[in-house]
Amino acid sequence: MIASLCADRAPHAIVEFVPKDDPMVQRLLAFRRDIFTDYDVEGFEAAFEPYFEIVARTAIEDSGRILFHLRRR
Repeated sequence: MIASLCADRAPHAIVEFVPKDDPMVQRLLAFRRDIFTDYDVEGFEAAFEPYFEIVARTAIEDSGRILFHLRRR
């Protein structure tokens, strides 16, 4: 739904993918049941692929985070 929303709003998007093992995500999920079984970078790319092409993918140093520059299809 977020990919569709972004595509409706702008021809380009910069989106940061934050993996589950990120400390902030761990804090947010600490007291919740994990219902996001397919939350990974491959799932992220698959969700955005129908709406955007990946122009650039940049890993953020010393973290598992990735910045994506996306262009609407």
